[in-house]
Amino acid sequence: MKTRHGWVSNSSTTSFCIMGESFDLNDLEEKFSETNDFSLDETLEEKIRSSGDEMAYYFVDANNESVYLGYDIFTMKDDETKKQFAARTKKMIKKVFGLDSKPNFIVETDLES
Repeated sequence: MKTRHGWVSNSSTTSFCIMGESFDLNDLEEKFSETNDFSLDETLEEKIRSSGDEMAYYFVDANNESVYLGYDIFTMKDDETKKQFAARTKKMIKKVFGLDSKPNFIVETDLES
């Protein structure tokens, strides 16, 4: 199952480029689970909503057991350097999700047939 904040594709092809970091799916489920009816998607969505930062991004790739957190590259400001963008992303990941990170550009291409 693959889901992502802000955009859904019915295609079997999913690609994205973000400034962020990949986290282990099981680690995040363990960190954020509070009840038996826990949903990681709902938890991440709620954290984004409550933060007020609607540009925050997540993508859950259950097949690869990864969760990508960060900003879509299109949110990079015209006058912002890569280092500044990474610092802003790191701050957001800490504020919104409570996680330490070392953001960098992540390009994922999934070309399933």
